[in-house]
Amino acid sequence: GPLNATAFPNTIEYNGANQTILNLVAGTGGYHNLIFSNSGTKTMMPTSGGVALKINGDFTISGTAFGTAVNPLATKGNFIINPTAGFTTGAFTHQIGGNFSSNGSFTASNGSTLEMNGTASQSIGGAATPLLLNNLSISNTGGTVSTARDLTVSGDFTNSGILNMGSSILSVTNTISNTGTLLTGVPAAQSLTPFPSGKNWGGTVVYNVDAAQNAVAGNFTNLTINNGVGVKVTNAAQIGVSGTLLINSSKKLSIDASNSLTVSGAITNNGGTAGLILESNSAGNASLIHNSDN
Repeated sequence: GPLNATAFPNTIEYNGANQTILNLVAGTGGYHNLIFSNSGTKTMMPTSGGVALKINGDFTISGTAFGTAVNPLATKGNFIINPTAGFTTGAFTHQIGGNFSSNGSFTASNGSTLEMNGTASQSIGGAATPLLLNNLSISNTGGTVSTARDLTVSGDFTNSGILNMGSSILSVTNTISNTGTLLTGVPAAQSLTPFPSGKNWGGTVVYNVDAAQNAVAGNFTNLTINNGVGVKVTNAAQIGVSGTLLINSSKKLSIDASNSLTVSGAITNNGGTAGLILESNSAGNASLIHNSDN
Protein backbone atom coordinates (compact mmCIF):
# COMPACT_ATOMS: atom_id res chain seq x y z
CA GLY A 1 0.00 0.00 0.00
CA PRO A 2 0.98 3.67 -0.06
CA LEU A 3 3.57 4.97 2.44
CA ASN A 4 2.07 6.96 5.28
CA ALA A 5 4.96 9.37 5.91
CA THR A 6 3.47 10.66 9.14
CA ALA A 7 3.02 7.24 10.79
CA PHE A 8 5.34 6.07 13.58
CA PRO A 9 8.21 5.16 13.10
CA ASN A 10 8.56 6.07 9.41
CA THR A 11 11.50 8.20 8.28
CA ILE A 12 11.74 10.14 5.01
CA GLU A 13 15.28 11.09 3.97
CA TYR A 14 16.06 13.55 1.19
CA ASN A 15 19.66 12.61 0.31
CA GLY A 16 20.17 14.14 -3.11
CA ALA A 17 21.72 17.48 -4.03
CA ASN A 18 19.41 20.47 -4.53
CA GLN A 19 15.89 19.23 -3.80
CA THR A 20 12.34 20.47 -3.28
CA ILE A 21 10.74 19.20 -0.07
CA LEU A 22 7.09 18.23 -0.28
CA ASN A 23 4.76 19.69 2.32
CA LEU A 24 2.34 16.81 2.79
CA VAL A 25 -0.77 18.67 3.86
CA ALA A 26 -3.46 16.23 2.68
CA GLY A 27 -5.31 14.35 5.44
CA THR A 28 -3.30 14.32 8.68
CA GLY A 29 -0.28 15.34 6.57
CA GLY A 30 3.37 15.80 7.36
CA TYR A 31 6.20 13.45 8.27
CA HIS A 32 7.15 11.39 11.28
CA ASN A 33 10.97 11.68 11.09
CA LEU A 34 12.47 13.91 8.41
CA ILE A 35 16.15 13.95 7.38
CA PHE A 36 18.01 16.25 4.99
CA SER A 37 21.39 14.71 4.16
CA ASN A 38 24.24 14.60 1.63
CA SER A 39 24.56 18.08 0.07
CA GLY A 40 22.79 20.93 -1.65
CA THR A 41 19.88 23.17 -0.71
CA LYS A 42 16.65 21.55 0.41
CA THR A 43 13.84 24.02 -0.25
CA MET A 44 10.48 23.36 1.32
CA MET A 45 7.59 23.61 -1.11
CA PRO A 46 5.30 26.58 -0.37
CA THR A 47 1.62 25.98 0.34
CA SER A 48 -1.46 28.14 0.04
CA GLY A 49 -2.00 30.06 3.26
CA GLY A 50 1.44 29.18 4.60
CA VAL A 51 0.37 25.88 6.20
CA ALA A 52 3.11 24.59 8.52
CA LEU A 53 5.21 21.60 7.55
CA LYS A 54 4.39 19.08 10.29
CA ILE A 55 7.01 16.72 11.72
CA ASN A 56 5.67 14.40 14.40
CA GLY A 57 9.10 13.02 15.30
CA ASP A 58 12.62 14.41 14.76
CA PHE A 59 13.98 16.74 12.10
CA THR A 60 17.69 16.27 11.32
CA ILE A 61 19.97 18.09 8.86
CA SER A 62 23.35 16.46 8.20
CA GLY A 63 26.23 16.34 5.73
CA THR A 64 26.58 19.67 3.94
CA ALA A 65 22.86 19.97 3.33
CA PHE A 66 21.14 23.30 3.91
CA GLY A 67 17.43 23.61 4.60
CA THR A 68 15.53 26.70 3.49
CA ALA A 69 12.07 27.36 4.94
CA VAL A 70 9.27 28.89 2.90
CA ASN A 71 6.62 27.89 5.45
CA PRO A 72 6.55 27.50 9.25
CA LEU A 73 7.73 24.25 10.82
CA ALA A 74 5.81 22.41 13.54
CA THR A 75 8.21 19.81 14.94
CA LYS A 76 7.00 17.71 17.86
CA GLY A 77 10.36 16.01 18.38
CA ASN A 78 13.97 17.20 18.24
CA PHE A 79 15.41 19.65 15.72
CA ILE A 80 19.07 18.78 15.08
CA ILE A 81 21.54 20.61 12.83
CA ASN A 82 24.79 18.65 12.56
CA PRO A 83 28.24 20.17 11.89
CA THR A 84 28.70 21.52 8.32
CA ALA A 85 24.91 21.49 7.79
CA GLY A 86 22.66 24.52 8.01
CA PHE A 87 19.16 25.98 8.12
CA THR A 88 17.71 29.34 7.10
CA THR A 89 14.47 30.18 8.85
CA GLY A 90 12.72 32.62 6.55
CA ALA A 91 10.30 35.03 8.24
CA PHE A 92 8.31 32.28 9.96
CA THR A 93 7.58 30.91 13.42
CA HIS A 94 9.13 27.47 13.89
CA GLN A 95 7.72 25.42 16.78
CA ILE A 96 9.91 22.85 18.50
CA GLY A 97 8.32 20.31 20.85
CA GLY A 98 11.56 18.50 21.70
CA ASN A 99 15.17 19.67 22.00
CA PHE A 100 16.89 22.13 19.68
CA SER A 101 20.57 21.51 18.89
CA SER A 102 22.60 23.39 16.31
CA ASN A 103 26.25 22.47 15.78
CA GLY A 104 26.09 23.82 12.24
CA SER A 105 24.73 27.02 10.73
CA PHE A 106 21.43 28.50 11.93
CA THR A 107 20.44 31.70 10.13
CA ALA A 108 17.53 33.51 11.76
CA SER A 109 15.89 35.73 9.17
CA ASN A 110 14.28 39.03 10.13
CA GLY A 111 10.74 38.35 11.34
CA SER A 112 11.44 34.75 12.37
CA THR A 113 10.66 33.19 15.75
CA LEU A 114 12.04 30.10 17.44
CA GLU A 115 9.27 28.82 19.72
CA MET A 116 9.92 26.10 22.30
CA ASN A 117 6.41 24.76 22.86
CA GLY A 118 6.86 21.29 24.34
CA THR A 119 4.97 19.70 27.22
CA ALA A 120 8.03 18.23 28.99
CA SER A 121 11.55 19.46 29.72
CA GLN A 122 13.42 20.82 26.69
CA SER A 123 16.94 22.04 25.96
CA ILE A 124 18.58 24.52 23.61
CA GLY A 125 22.09 23.35 22.84
CA GLY A 126 24.79 22.81 20.30
CA ALA A 127 28.00 24.68 19.58
CA ALA A 128 29.68 26.63 22.40
CA THR A 129 28.90 29.96 20.72
CA PRO A 130 25.98 32.36 21.15
CA LEU A 131 22.84 31.29 19.32
CA LEU A 132 21.71 34.25 17.23
CA LEU A 133 17.92 34.53 17.04
CA ASN A 134 15.49 37.12 15.77
CA ASN A 135 12.59 36.40 18.14
CA LEU A 136 12.47 33.80 20.91
CA SER A 137 9.30 32.42 22.47
CA ILE A 138 9.11 30.00 25.40
CA SER A 139 5.60 28.54 25.66
CA ASN A 140 6.35 25.13 27.21
CA THR A 141 3.43 24.09 29.39
CA GLY A 142 4.86 21.08 31.24
CA GLY A 143 8.58 21.44 31.93
CA THR A 144 11.64 23.66 32.07
CA VAL A 145 13.46 24.86 28.97
CA SER A 146 17.20 24.95 29.73
CA THR A 147 20.20 26.10 27.73
CA ALA A 148 23.94 25.64 27.87
CA ARG A 149 24.71 28.43 25.41
CA ASP A 150 24.26 32.20 25.31
CA LEU A 151 21.10 33.38 23.57
CA THR A 152 21.29 36.63 21.59
CA VAL A 153 17.84 37.86 20.55
CA SER A 154 17.83 40.77 18.09
CA GLY A 155 14.03 41.10 18.26
CA ASP A 156 11.51 40.22 20.98
CA PHE A 157 11.62 37.77 23.87
CA THR A 158 8.37 36.19 25.07
CA ASN A 159 8.21 33.72 27.97
CA SER A 160 5.10 32.12 29.43
CA GLY A 161 6.94 29.02 30.71
CA ILE A 162 10.17 28.40 32.63
CA LEU A 163 13.51 29.29 31.04
CA ASN A 164 16.63 28.23 32.97
CA MET A 165 19.59 30.10 31.51
CA GLY A 166 22.05 28.35 33.83
CA SER A 167 25.47 29.97 33.40
CA SER A 168 24.53 31.37 29.98
CA ILE A 169 23.71 34.99 29.13
CA LEU A 170 20.42 36.21 27.66
CA SER A 171 20.60 39.33 25.47
CA VAL A 172 17.46 40.97 24.07
CA THR A 173 17.36 44.06 21.85
CA ASN A 174 13.65 44.83 21.68
CA THR A 175 10.58 43.97 23.75
CA ILE A 176 10.47 41.61 26.73
CA SER A 177 7.18 39.97 27.66
CA ASN A 178 7.69 37.66 30.63
CA THR A 179 4.71 36.09 32.36
CA GLY A 180 6.66 32.95 33.26
CA THR A 181 9.90 32.33 35.16
CA LEU A 182 13.48 33.19 34.22
CA LEU A 183 16.31 31.56 36.21
CA THR A 184 19.89 32.82 36.02
CA GLY A 185 22.99 31.15 37.44
CA VAL A 186 25.62 33.53 36.05
CA PRO A 187 28.19 34.61 38.68
CA ALA A 188 29.20 38.26 38.92
CA ALA A 189 32.76 37.24 38.00
CA GLN A 190 31.43 36.13 34.62
CA SER A 191 28.98 38.96 33.91
CA LEU A 192 27.26 41.78 35.80
CA THR A 193 24.33 41.64 33.36
CA PRO A 194 23.32 38.01 32.76
CA PHE A 195 20.01 39.28 31.37
CA PRO A 196 18.98 42.71 30.00
CA SER A 197 19.06 45.56 32.50
CA GLY A 198 16.70 48.51 32.79
CA LYS A 199 13.74 46.45 31.54
CA ASN A 200 10.29 45.67 32.91
CA TRP A 201 10.21 42.02 33.94
CA GLY A 202 6.81 40.51 34.58
CA GLY A 203 6.46 36.99 35.96
CA THR A 204 9.33 35.88 38.21
CA VAL A 205 13.10 36.26 37.98
CA VAL A 206 15.21 33.90 40.10
CA TYR A 207 18.89 34.27 41.05
CA ASN A 208 19.75 30.60 41.19
CA VAL A 209 23.39 29.74 41.95
CA ASP A 210 25.56 29.58 45.08
CA ALA A 211 28.14 32.08 43.84
CA ALA A 212 28.32 35.86 44.18
CA GLN A 213 25.85 37.49 41.80
CA ASN A 214 25.15 41.09 40.84
CA ALA A 215 21.52 42.29 40.97
CA VAL A 216 20.52 43.58 37.54
CA ALA A 217 18.74 46.93 37.37
CA GLY A 218 15.10 46.88 36.33
CA ASN A 219 11.49 46.68 37.44
CA PHE A 220 10.33 43.23 38.51
CA THR A 221 6.95 41.79 39.36
CA ASN A 222 8.42 38.98 41.48
CA LEU A 223 12.07 38.53 42.45
CA THR A 224 13.39 35.37 44.13
CA ILE A 225 16.78 34.95 45.79
CA ASN A 226 17.97 31.34 45.72
CA ASN A 227 21.67 32.05 46.26
CA GLY A 228 23.46 30.99 49.44
CA VAL A 229 26.58 33.04 48.74
CA GLY A 230 24.65 36.19 48.03
CA VAL A 231 23.10 38.55 45.51
CA LYS A 232 24.22 42.18 45.88
CA VAL A 233 22.45 45.38 44.88
CA THR A 234 25.34 47.62 43.88
CA ASN A 235 26.65 50.05 41.23
CA ALA A 236 23.67 52.37 41.82
CA ALA A 237 21.34 49.81 40.25
CA GLN A 238 17.72 51.02 40.30
CA ILE A 239 15.62 47.99 41.28
CA GLY A 240 11.90 47.93 41.98
CA VAL A 241 9.72 44.96 42.93
CA SER A 242 5.97 45.44 42.55
CA GLY A 243 4.97 41.92 43.62
CA THR A 244 6.85 39.61 45.99
CA LEU A 245 10.49 39.69 47.04
CA LEU A 246 11.23 36.14 48.21
CA ILE A 247 14.47 35.16 49.95
CA ASN A 248 14.65 31.40 50.34
CA SER A 249 15.97 29.61 53.43
CA SER A 250 19.77 29.99 53.89
CA LYS A 251 19.91 32.41 50.95
CA LYS A 252 21.19 36.00 51.00
CA LEU A 253 20.44 39.41 49.54
CA SER A 254 22.56 42.41 50.43
CA ILE A 255 22.16 46.07 49.52
CA ASP A 256 25.45 47.90 49.13
CA ALA A 257 26.01 51.21 50.91
CA SER A 258 24.39 54.18 49.10
CA ASN A 259 22.17 51.82 47.08
CA SER A 260 18.45 51.21 47.47
CA LEU A 261 15.81 48.60 46.76
CA THR A 262 12.13 49.50 46.47
CA VAL A 263 9.45 46.88 47.16
CA SER A 264 5.77 47.79 46.85
CA GLY A 265 4.48 44.26 47.38
CA ALA A 266 5.28 41.58 49.96
CA ILE A 267 8.69 40.73 51.40
CA THR A 268 9.12 37.09 52.44
CA ASN A 269 12.49 36.61 54.11
CA ASN A 270 13.04 32.94 54.90
CA GLY A 271 16.77 33.58 55.24
CA GLY A 272 16.43 35.19 58.66
CA THR A 273 18.71 37.98 59.86
CA ALA A 274 21.46 36.86 57.49
CA GLY A 275 19.05 36.72 54.58
CA LEU A 276 18.58 40.47 54.08
CA ILE A 277 21.53 42.76 54.81
CA LEU A 278 21.67 46.55 54.50
CA GLU A 279 25.28 47.72 54.41
CA SER A 280 26.77 51.04 55.48
CA ASN A 281 30.12 52.77 55.32
CA SER A 282 31.57 56.28 55.26
CA ALA A 283 29.94 56.83 51.84
CA GLY A 284 26.43 56.31 53.17
CA ASN A 285 23.78 53.80 54.13
CA ALA A 286 21.85 51.28 52.11
CA SER A 287 18.08 51.68 52.07
CA LEU A 288 15.10 49.39 51.67
CA ILE A 289 11.93 51.23 50.71
CA HIS A 290 8.88 49.10 51.42
CA ASN A 291 5.64 50.76 50.29
CA SER A 292 3.29 48.09 51.63
CA ASP A 293 1.50 46.95 54.77
CA ASN A 294 2.81 43.39 54.21
